[in-house]
Amino acid sequence: MRFFLIFLFLVTTMFAKAPRGLHEIIKSGYIEVGVYYQDIYPFFMKNKEGQLTGYDIDMALEIGKELGVKVIFNREATTFSGLVNMVVEGTVDVAISELSATLQRATNVMFSTPYVVLNHGIFFNRMSMAKLKNQHKNQWKEKLASSEIIIATRRDTAYETYVKNTFSHAQIVTFVEWEEVIDAVIRGEADCAYYDEVEIKKLIQQQPNLALKGKAIIVKDKADPIAMAVNQQNMHLLQWLNLYLAGKEKVTPDSLLEKYRKELP
Repeated sequence: MRFFLIFLFLVTTMFAKAPRGLHEIIKSGYIEVGVYYQDIYPFFMKNKEGQLTGYDIDMALEIGKELGVKVIFNREATTFSGLVNMVVEGTVDVAISELSATLQRATNVMFSTPYVVLNHGIFFNRMSMAKLKNQHKNQWKEKLASSEIIIATRRDTAYETYVKNTFSHAQIVTFVEWEEVIDAVIRGEADCAYYDEVEIKKLIQQQPNLALKGKAIIVKDKADPIAMAVNQQNMHLLQWLNLYLAGKEKVTPDSLLEKYRKELP
C-alpha cells in the first residue's frame, strides 16, 4: 500500500501543470489572472456597461500593459480556497482578488507585498450590544470570547479560520454568502457578524437603515493584508510584481470605496 501511494504521488507530480515563468508569459502574449467569481466592490465588479472594473482589475490591466501582454480574467473559482488551488495547479498565473495573505495559504503559494491592508470589522445586533451597555468600551473583545456569544462569518474565508482560532469558546456559525451572515444577525440568530472593514462599511453605506438594527465596529488593531498570489516556483514573477507594487501609490479602504462608488451599476 505504501509503495502504491508513493507511486501515485510521483505520477501526480510528474503530470502536474508547471507554472508559466515570466519569460514564458511575455512570449505567449497573455497573462491569466484568477479573480473570484462574485463581484466584490471596490476590488472587482461589473459597471453599468457590464465591463469589469475595480482596483484589482485596474492593477491587472496595468500589469498586462507593463509586460506588453493581453490580460485574461479567469473567474471560475467559486471559493477563495479554490482560487488558491488554481494558482497551485498552474491554471492561472496570478490571483489578484482581494485575497487575504494568511500563514495557512502561504504554505501553498507565495504572496506579494500587500497592496492594501484592511482592518477587521464587526456588525453587532443592537440587542446584543445592549448587554454591553454598562461595560468598558473595549470589553466587547472579552464578550466575543465567551460561550454566550454567537459569531457569524462567511464560510471558506480567512475570517472563518481567524474567528475559530481566536474566539474558540464562542459559538461560531458560518454561511456561504455575506447576505446570509447579516440576515442571521438581524434576525437574532447570531449576536454579531465578523468580517473585513470594507464589507462592514459597505453595509452601512448601502443600507443606512441597518444602523437602527445594529452597530458597526472597526477593529483597528487587527490587520488583514491583501496581496497577489503566485505559484511557489514562480519567484521571478513574484519579484517583478513586488517591483511593480513598490511604484504604486498607497491606497486605503476608504479611498477605494470612494473612487469606485461611481462605477456601481
